[in-house]
Amino acid sequence: MSNHRELEALTELKAVRDTVGLDAEITSVDSRTTEIKTLINGTSSLHQHDYVVGEVADYKVSGRGDVHFKLVHRKEGQDNEKDD
Repeated sequence: MSNHRELEALTELKAVRDTVGLDAEITSVDSRTTEIKTLINGTSSLHQHDYVVGEVADYKVSGRGDVHFKLVHRKEGQDNEKDD
């Protein structure tokens, strides 16, 4: 994200906060994403696994082509197939 777009986003978020009267710190999605990437890349224990066991839920593609999904825990003995 360009600095200009991020500044616009932060300005809009601050206006929303002022409108609804929230006294909270505001950040952008891109800033939070950068923080998460830095955390993950700096944590060597996250890189020692080749697979993640679980399921993808709520998979969808946005109008911009971004893919969104949740990773969810799969309970032991849970069957993937649905009963008819």
